[in-house]
Amino acid sequence: MRRERLCDCILEGDAEKALIETERLLAEGTPPEALVESLAAEMETLGERFQNYDAFLPDLILAGDVFTQVLNHLERRLPAPLPGQEGPSPYVAVVGTVQEDTHDIGKNLLAIALRLGGFRVVDLGTDVSPEDFLRAVERHRADVVGLSTLLSSTLVFQGEFVRLLRASGRREDVLIAIGGAATSRGWSEKIGADVWNVDVFQSVREIRRALEARRAQEKTRPPRREEPCP
Repeated sequence: MRRERLCDCILEGDAEKALIETERLLAEGTPPEALVESLAAEMETLGERFQNYDAFLPDLILAGDVFTQVLNHLERRLPAPLPGQEGPSPYVAVVGTVQEDTHDIGKNLLAIALRLGGFRVVDLGTDVSPEDFLRAVERHRADVVGLSTLLSSTLVFQGEFVRLLRASGRREDVLIAIGGAATSRGWSEKIGADVWNVDVFQSVREIRRALEARRAQEKTRPPRREEPCP
């Protein structure tokens, strides 16, 4: 019941009441990560309503602003890293919202879910060009890159990044995860991304499984034989 009140406060754009309800839930023993997951589902629903013209941009901006405040408040209370994932992360993730899109809700959720999953996260922010994504992947030697977008008009930049990564010769070294209200499994398959899921936490689980499988495969691969010089 109290979680529903928190969601209502966010959707109504009432930051003060939303933060009060958040503190009450935490005081009652609700794990902060459980709150993040519940609120993520609520914002996903709002994003779908926006795509279906059942909600409007002012609604999305208002709720998004309050949601970000609550998310920042909860992030300070999140456990990091999860049990069994102590120490420096073996995996680096680059995340951002694609070019011509300044919405950051989905990107922020992915960044938090990745940190909870033990990843080192490089957050590029919003309105990130495919070229800037590629430069960040190369600079940080990223294992995975997450591209978020809310708008159907900016989907093309997710596809353009996949093309650039292939052209760079690094496609086999980097997992690509996409997300956002405008995306779908069909779009993910069409552009050749590796991970898509409506649940951002499930996406992170899929990313980790894929990376661990790749690492295990690399360990069993026989070393390359050096050819003698003629």
